[in-house]
Amino acid sequence: MRELSDIRKELDELDARLCMLLARRAELTDEAGEYKRTRGLPVQDADRERIVLARVRDIVRSQTPRRSSGVRTARTAGFSGVNIQLRAADTAEEDAETKRREGIVQWVADVYTDIIRSSRERQQMLLDGTGTPNEE
Repeated sequence: MRELSDIRKELDELDARLCMLLARRAELTDEAGEYKRTRGLPVQDADRERIVLARVRDIVRSQTPRRSSGVRTARTAGFSGVNIQLRAADTAEEDAETKRREGIVQWVADVYTDIIRSSRERQQMLLDGTGTPNEE
């Protein structure tokens, strides 16, 4: 098991990368908002938002590693009662792993839903003239 300080260091590095990526995303959102404003397009595009969220869920599902239990037992003939218990334990472990992974997918989707909502609000402010992209 890794040391907590190593885990925190990696989290700090990821936070820095996420901040840079989110800032870039905000710039692109502003650009999209300007495009929509100059062409009289609506800010919200529910179909696009659904596509983005579905893509995010797919990405997270494919990129979230499975935890290795490290405890896979060899099955041998003659121990059928033990095999049944081991299969039940494996199934319970796989169910827990599936729930863990789906929890991660849902968390990222929730975060991304907030990002999309916030982006839409920024675009609406630009369209309404009530805010500027560079407001603090």
